Formats: sequence, structure tokens, C-alpha cells
Amino acid sequence: MHISSMENMDRCYRRFVAGTELESRERLIVLDLGGADVNGSYRDVFRGPQYDYRGADLVAGEGVAIVLESAYEIPLEDASVDMVLSGQMLEHCEFFWKSFE
Repeated sequence: MHISSMENMDRCYRRFVAGTELESRERLIVLDLGGADVNGSYRDVFRGPQYDYRGADLVAGEGVAIVLESAYEIPLEDASVDMVLSGQMLEHCEFFWKSFE
């Protein structure tokens, strides 16, 4: 992970989560698509005890809680996570817009 990527996610956290209702929840499930820990992880940004941080990736590895069979299908129930983020996957995904579906 590039240092600038971590800095940008920290900036995003401070802008959209810090001081909001999200940060005050007792439990917040965060799903990181492309979340393998390669030279760092956004888990460090979402470090409070209220965060249930789950990395999802195509290959098992450090920081990966969910191994995806397809980059275009997330094997979770609708509305089962509170926040979805991806800072390390889109540039590697051929049809990244299909991930948004």
C-alpha cells in the first residue's frame, strides 16, 4: 500500500466518519474490498473497538476474512454491512463498475 493511499483513507475517515453518528455506534461492520494486508491495511484507520473490520479479496492472505470467488459478487446478505470501502482494488479490476452493482 502506498503511503498516500493510507493518508487519503485517513482523510476520508476524518471527513465522513469522525464525529458523526457512524463513529458513535456500538458496532459498525466495515467491508474492505481488496482488503488484503499488503504493506499496510485500512484496518489501522478503523481501529476503535466498535469496528468489525472485514477484508475481502480474491486470494486468502493476511487481513482477508472473506475470500471472493468473483470480483463481481459479494457473498453477503443485502444490508449486512454498514460501510463498504475499496482503496486498493478498483485499478486491478477489469470491469470495476460491475463491482458497484
